[in-house]
Amino acid sequence: MAEFCIRNPFSLGIVQNADDFCNRVDEKKELMAHAINGDNVVLYSPRRYGKSSLVGRVQEELENKGYRSIYVDLFPVISENDFLLRIARALYRGLGKGINPKKFMEKAGDFFRMLTVEITHEGYKFYARAETSVPTEQQIEDLLAGMNSYVTKNKLRVIVVLDEFQEILCLPQAKRLEGILRSQMQRHRDISYFYVGSRRRVLQDMFSNKSRPFYKSAFSFILKEIPKTEFVPFIMVKFTNSGKMCPQDAAEEIYDLVRGYPYYVQKICSIIWDITDVKVSIPIVQDAYAKLVKAEKTEFDGIWSGLSLNQKKLLRAIAEEPTSSPYGKNFIAKYDLSVGGAQGAMKVLLNMDILEQYGAKKRVYRVTDPIMGAWAKSA
Repeated sequence: MAEFCIRNPFSLGIVQNADDFCNRVDEKKELMAHAINGDNVVLYSPRRYGKSSLVGRVQEELENKGYRSIYVDLFPVISENDFLLRIARALYRGLGKGINPKKFMEKAGDFFRMLTVEITHEGYKFYARAETSVPTEQQIEDLLAGMNSYVTKNKLRVIVVLDEFQEILCLPQAKRLEGILRSQMQRHRDISYFYVGSRRRVLQDMFSNKSRPFYKSAFSFILKEIPKTEFVPFIMVKFTNSGKMCPQDAAEEIYDLVRGYPYYVQKICSIIWDITDVKVSIPIVQDAYAKLVKAEKTEFDGIWSGLSLNQKKLLRAIAEEPTSSPYGKNFIAKYDLSVGGAQGAMKVLLNMDILEQYGAKKRVYRVTDPIMGAWAKSA
């Protein structure tokens, strides 16, 4: 009989196994209620906070209750036509899940008149009619209207997750696209839309600015860090169940070093698990932390190279010294900044979600990503 090695129990991607999912019980319950009530939700947090994993769990549980779920990753979107095809693929896969493709095409064909769909051995292949005189925006309107008609006629309930929704603002016709989407989606009574994103200020402006189409069209949901009282026991149990031991002091050190940042908790634990024979110690945790910072260097190098000189100087200054007075005389002088330069850099870095304000009154500025903060000190 073959003997298999024990697999590292810490997951770095979207969590699909319920046993790998830490807490989020209240968050999941609240999001489920919104979806069941037909509400739209704008959900935001820093990158790698577990948003996609959380909404994935919500969609899975709703599917078990008879809902159809549609998930669209908009992070790579590059054009309105690309947006159309991404929505179409996700729509057909979500609405047609569990249905023979040919039968679904026969059933749904009348509702999606402007989209050419071809059935292949892999599923569906899509063509937008870019060669016709029909504008892409009109095809998007037709697709969304067709989805609503199909859902209504077949008495379905649907949840649509638009991940990294703010990326549509990078498209040439972003303003018009915002208006089209809002105009269509506000009519959809049996479809709940979750607008998910990691550029918090951009998303907040989309949904709280009176001049924007999506103004007050969705419940605001801020995904916060997992409490230390929940994450530390989770870490300890995961080690124990895989045949190794992580004492509470070591688990707390893990949490504190990465500020409870969900992705980094999982990643540093993965590193620790690989280099630990039996029992995790504080020196092992610190060694793993150094490895973690080094492993993320390539990504941070890429972000750093795209920043202006003032943005780099301010980022490094805040990494060295989180502060509530970034324009104060002493801070400006200490880090060779000017008030105007720091203000301009701050606006960009906040919009990019590289810096954030935190604390009870959100007065203190710090680097959003704790590992980027550690890296920036020596950049």
